[in-house]
Amino acid sequence: MCVTIRKDNFEEEVIRSVQPVLVGLWAPWCQPCKEFIPDLDYVEKRYNGKIKVGKINIDSSPQMAVSLGVECIPFLLIFKRGKVVRRNIGALPRHELVEFVRPYVER
Repeated sequence: MCVTIRKDNFEEEVIRSVQPVLVGLWAPWCQPCKEFIPDLDYVEKRYNGKIKVGKINIDSSPQMAVSLGVECIPFLLIFKRGKVVRRNIGALPRHELVEFVRPYVER
């Protein structure tokens, strides 16, 4: 399962992670968000141990959405060594999500 990322664990789970981290920002009221959550779980299982996958509920952590520059949801970020290396606005179909993370897990 994806790790729930909050302000209090962001530093440990994302910034200090030795693995790349895929972060999905979402909200319970957002239908496209609810549809892509299973795909985040799929990516985590497919690349078990090669990438960490987390999600941020912007209703629970609105200040995080602002600090990460989120304009709309769903919103995806890939962090590597604590820095954002890739971002995407909108949900991606599963096969595109796999391609989105592939460069960071197959090196």
